[in-house]
Amino acid sequence: MATAATGDGKGLQLASYEPSAELAEAALRDLLGAFPHIRLTVTGTCMAPELAPGDTVHVARTALRTPGFGDIVLRRHPHGLRLHRLVWGAPAGGAWRTRGDRSPVWDPPAAPRDVLGTVVWVEGKGQPRAFVAGCRSLVSGLFARAREAFRPSTHA
Repeated sequence: MATAATGDGKGLQLASYEPSAELAEAALRDLLGAFPHIRLTVTGTCMAPELAPGDTVHVARTALRTPGFGDIVLRRHPHGLRLHRLVWGAPAGGAWRTRGDRSPVWDPPAAPRDVLGTVVWVEGKGQPRAFVAGCRSLVSGLFARAREAFRPSTHA
C-alpha cells in the first residue's frame, strides 16, 4: 500500500491506495535493473516453512542469478506476483513451471520473461535450500497430478 500526505492548512490528511499489479511489476523490474538485488517482505504462507510471513528476502535479477531447479523465484502469475519454487526448467526456451511449497498443484506455465528474479538470501535464515526442496516440490506436484488423473469419474 502506498500512502500520500496532503495539507490543506487545517491539518494533515492521509490518503492510501493499492497500486495495480502492472505498476508494481514495472516498479520491481526497474528496481531490479538498477540495483544488484532488492528486499521484499513475504506476506503469504504458500512457501512455509521455507518462507514465512514477515520474512525478508533478497531477490536478484535473472541476469545476475540465473534461476535453476529448486530456486525460489519472483514470477508473474495470473493472480499477481508470487514467490514460488521453480520445479521444471525451461527446455530450449520453453515454459517454466513453479509451485508454492504448500500448494497441491503446479502454477500455470511461465515464459522466461515472466520470471523477474531469484531469491538469493533470506534474512535470518541464509540461502534458501534449492535442490532437495525442489525435488520434494516436484514429486509432490507429480503425485497431485497423478491423483487427479486417476480419480474415478463421477459422471454416469
